[in-house]
Amino acid sequence: PYYCYANVHRYNAVVRVLRHSGFQEAPVGSRQWLLLWSRHASPAVLQRLQPRQRTNHFRGSWHLGHKALLWNSIWRMQQHHGEAYNIMPQTYVLPRDMASWKDARVRHP
Repeated sequence: PYYCYANVHRYNAVVRVLRHSGFQEAPVGSRQWLLLWSRHASPAVLQRLQPRQRTNHFRGSWHLGHKALLWNSIWRMQQHHGEAYNIMPQTYVLPRDMASWKDARVRHP
């Protein structure tokens, strides 16, 4: 079973995949589940996870799925470590980088 917090949007595609894979939603308050579908779980919730339990988010994972935050993190590492972090093409966070983006479009149509 999976457990879904009430404050989380239940995306139809995800629900269908879970059901197709044999998962059923656990009752409210249940601790008998394998997958926790939530927003970012608190440290207390993460500490209480049993070895078999997984969550769709963990602390700091927002920076992996949000491209602007991911780019900002990589850019900071590039400034500190140089070429070792040249792992992603030039990225522009709009509207902040609008002028740089327009310049790049002119230089490389």
